[in-house]
Amino acid sequence: MYATITTGDSTTVTIEVLNGNVGDAPTCTGTDTQGPVPVAGTIPCNNGYALSYTWDGNQNDGIAATYTNNGNTFLYNIPNTGFDGNDVYQFQFVDNFPGKKMRALRV
Repeated sequence: MYATITTGDSTTVTIEVLNGNVGDAPTCTGTDTQGPVPVAGTIPCNNGYALSYTWDGNQNDGIAATYTNNGNTFLYNIPNTGFDGNDVYQFQFVDNFPGKKMRALRV
């Protein structure tokens, strides 16, 4: 899961969820614009998947994400990995789901 949040008069949340083999398209990706923090919303996903989030606006807190994958629900904290000084926060969480490991490449 990769995310950015831009704050100001409004809050723009962009989240992308990669769930598959290397090179697969994201299962969820999109942008949601809200009012001032705290914020909560949803990000568009492919059929069978869903993603909702909340963020309290504290730069030290991660994004609380609820990710549903074909009926299985996972709760994640996407930690803040940086702030660019221009009201843009960056977040990232990596989980190697069982059975989704990269296959060895043949040369």
